[in-house]
Amino acid sequence: MTQIELDQLIQKAEKGDTEAMFALAQCYRDGDGVAQDFGQFLDWLMLLRIRFGFNAKIKSLLSFEGSPENAVTSFVVWLQDSAATGQAMYMNFQAILYREGIGVEKDLKQYTEWLRKAIAAGDVTSMGNLALAYGEGFGVEKDLKQCIEWLHKATAAGDARSMGNLAWAYREGVGVEKDLKQYIDWLRKSIAAGDVWSMGDMAWAYRNGLGVEKDLKQSMNWLFRATAAGDDWSITEVGRMYQSREFETDNLDANITWLIQAAVIEDANLFVELAMKHKARNQTGDDEQFHRWLRKAEDLRNIHAFILRSLHSIQQSETIDDSLVSQLADALFELSRSIDAIKQQHLIRDDDENIAQVAHFTTLEALHSMLPVSQDNGTEEENYTEKNRVLRLYNIAYMNDPQEGRRLLDIKHENAELLGGFFATSQQGNNHNFMWENQEFSVYCGSFTLRVDRLDLWRAYGRDGSGYCLVIPSGIFRQELKSNPSHFVHDALRREDENRPATRASQSKPPALYQIRYRREEAEKALETLSPILKVLKEIKKKEENPKIAELIDSLVRIVISDILYLYKNEEYASEEEARMIVAHNIADKVLKLDDNQPPRIYVETDAFLFRDEGTRIIIGPKVGDKVAAELNLKYRLARHGLLKTTSVEWSQVRYR
Repeated sequence: MTQIELDQLIQKAEKGDTEAMFALAQCYRDGDGVAQDFGQFLDWLMLLRIRFGFNAKIKSLLSFEGSPENAVTSFVVWLQDSAATGQAMYMNFQAILYREGIGVEKDLKQYTEWLRKAIAAGDVTSMGNLALAYGEGFGVEKDLKQCIEWLHKATAAGDARSMGNLAWAYREGVGVEKDLKQYIDWLRKSIAAGDVWSMGDMAWAYRNGLGVEKDLKQSMNWLFRATAAGDDWSITEVGRMYQSREFETDNLDANITWLIQAAVIEDANLFVELAMKHKARNQTGDDEQFHRWLRKAEDLRNIHAFILRSLHSIQQSETIDDSLVSQLADALFELSRSIDAIKQQHLIRDDDENIAQVAHFTTLEALHSMLPVSQDNGTEEENYTEKNRVLRLYNIAYMNDPQEGRRLLDIKHENAELLGGFFATSQQGNNHNFMWENQEFSVYCGSFTLRVDRLDLWRAYGRDGSGYCLVIPSGIFRQELKSNPSHFVHDALRREDENRPATRASQSKPPALYQIRYRREEAEKALETLSPILKVLKEIKKKEENPKIAELIDSLVRIVISDILYLYKNEEYASEEEARMIVAHNIADKVLKLDDNQPPRIYVETDAFLFRDEGTRIIIGPKVGDKVAAELNLKYRLARHGLLKTTSVEWSQVRYR
C-alpha cells in the first residue's frame, strides 16, 4: 500500500466509512502497509465496537483470523503488558480475551474480574458488559437486579449501547416492569448517543406499534437510517424486503427512490434494476444514472450488467430499437438464471455424506508456493502471510483434451443441435475462447477428485506416485450461490478503484466447487433446462435481418453459458470422480498471471483459503524418495504460517505396483 492509498484510507475512516475503518484496523493489526501498531488497532476496533457491538466481523479481527498463530500470541503479550499499566480500554479488551478464549484459555471468572478492574479505571463500556454478565450469568451468578443497576450506572455515564439494552429490558419486562413508554424513551436516548442498533429497533417499534402509533413510513425512514449507519439487522431486513418486493408500487419514481435508499445493501441485482428503471423513465439525467448504476453492478461482476452494457454498446453502432434490446435482455437474463440453477445442482455441499473431503494432486514446488518461507530478516508478518495460501486455476486450454467442453454439444440430441447453433464452427472444436467485441474470454479451472489416496489417481494425477495430494474438507466450500445472477468474473471492463486499497479482509470468500457429471441423462437434463430460452433466442435471430444482431446473440449466449460447458464429461472418464473450481476471465484482466514454465502459462489465483480449516491434510506420494525429509520440510513451513493445528502431514498408504 502506498502512502497516498494509506492517507486516503485514513481520511475515509475518520469520516466514518465503516469499510475503511475495518480495513485500517486490520492494516495496523498486521503491519500491512504501515508499521504494526496494536494501540492504533484497538483504537479503531473500539470505535467500531461502540457502533456495532461485538459482532462476528469484529470478533474475527480480534481473533487474528487468517494470521499466523504467533501473531495473536504477540498481541496477547502486548495487551497484558498494556493492561497492567492501568489503562482502562486495554483492561476491557483483556476481559474480552478471557470471555472469548482468544490467545488464552476461556475463563469467565477472569472476564468479570478484568471488567471490574476496567470499571475502577473509569471504563464505561465495561459497566455495560458487567450488566450483561449479570443478566446472562457469565462469570457471576445470574442476578437481574444487579443487571439493571449496572445498566443504569452505565447509562448515567453515557454508554449508548447500555441505553439500548435498558430499552430492550423495558420492552420485554426483564428485571423491570414492562413499560413501552420507557422503551421508546430509552431508544431515543440511545440513538441520540450514537447507538446504531437502536435505530433498527426504532424501525421495528414503528412497524409493530410498540410504544408508538404504528407508522410504516416512519418505520422505513428509521430502517434506512440504520442501514446507512451499518446496522447488520437493518441491512438484512432491507435485503429481505427487496427480495420479497413488498415495497413495490405502481409509481416508478417511488420505486426508484426506495431502491436508491436500499442500495446500501450492495446487491448487484438491485443496481441493475435501478439502471433499468432509470432507462425506462427516460428523463433528463436518467441516462447518466443508467450508466452509473450499471457500472456499480459491473464492479460486482454481475452477468446481467455485462449483458445490458453489451446490448447498449451495440445499440450505439447499429439500428436496434428499444423493444428489441428489452426483449434480448429479458431472454439473456433468463438464460443466466437457468445457468445458475444448473450450477447450483453441481455444488459440492457438506450435507452430502458421500463427499466429506476432496483431493487436489499437486507438486512439491506448488506446495512451496502456497507455503513459502523467507530467509531474509523481515518480520514474521512480512514473511508468512495468508496471501500465499491460494490455489492456481489454469486456462482450460492447457488440458489438451479434444473433447473438453464439448459434451453438451456432441450428444446426438435435438437440444444439443439447438445449442450448437449459437457456436461458430471453429468454436465447436478445440477453441476454448469466447469472443466479444474483440475481447477474448476463457475459462480457468482447478481440478479435484472426490476420492483420496487411490493408486489409479496417483498414476493419473500424482506424477505417477511422486507427487503430493492436498486433502480439503468439503464443508469449507461455498454451500450455495447467491441469488444475484453473476459469474465469478466475466468482466470485460472490470474497473480497478484506485481509491479503495485492496486488503486481505476483502479476500476471504470461500470458493465454489462443482461436481462433474458423466452420465448421458445428466447432460440431457441440462440441455432440457436451457432449451426453452434458447428457442426464444433462436426465433429472435431468425426474425432479424441484420447479421450483426445474430453475431451479438451468438457471442453473448456463448459467454453466458461458457463455464457450464466444462461441468460435463464423457462417461468413459467417470472413474476420475472429478470436481472443479471454474471461473471465466477476459484475457486482458489484470488478475491473470504467468507462471515460470517456458513458455509461461496463464493462471488466476483463488482467494486465500487453503490450510485454514481443521481436517486439512497433505499426503506424501507413495514414490516420493525421502519421505522423512519431505514430511519435516512441510511441517516446518506449516509451523511458520501457524497452520499445524489445522493441517497434518502423512504418508500415502497406497502400495505401488
